Amino acid sequence: PQGILSGLREHLPAVRWVKLDDDLAGLRMVKTGAEVELISAAASHAERAIVSALNHAEACLDAWSYPLAEFAERNRVHVGEWGGDGTGHVAAMQGAERVGADAGVYWVRPSGGLVPGQLARIELTNHYRGYWVHAGRTVLMGPERLQTAAKAYADNLLLKQAVVERLRPGISCHELLQAVSELALEHGIRFYGEAGLGHGTGVEEREAPFLRAGVET
Repeated sequence: PQGILSGLREHLPAVRWVKLDDDLAGLRMVKTGAEVELISAAASHAERAIVSALNHAEACLDAWSYPLAEFAERNRVHVGEWGGDGTGHVAAMQGAERVGADAGVYWVRPSGGLVPGQLARIELTNHYRGYWVHAGRTVLMGPERLQTAAKAYADNLLLKQAVVERLRPGISCHELLQAVSELALEHGIRFYGEAGLGHGTGVEEREAPFLRAGVET
């Protein structure tokens, strides 16, 4: 914060201050085994929380009356019940006009209830002992549009597998995104590449590396 920096400069006039943001970001990208274990634990809390929140939809007394606001809240509560320390960004959306790329970054106010035959999107960030994860999940409510959803799911797995196969030392974030974009075009998959493929997590919800166009990391 600027206030702290100003105070340091005032009381330590002989010190030359050097910017190390990029150096620290580079160090953060490399995780120790202990850090990976903490991140993995947080990821497990997120997965279990989302499944637990979805299980509540089965107990509705009347068809599909589960409010999205309550659904989002149950995701948050279940993170703690499974052992997590807290949540950050929690959003629940349904409908094509609401399930956009920005939902992964900005909070979206949930409205209405779960509707059968529509895809629902859950975005959740949570932490465990200071280490964060970011989970995004899309689910289908009800049996309608099952064939369409199954195709979308298969396409999603195809692109994810392509990322896993290409991740290796020496390939840049930009090259990875380009390879997946070309694969999507080859298979006729509508791919929203502007948001990139994802980002790192660790001591923050969103940290380097960022798998985006133009990033040569």
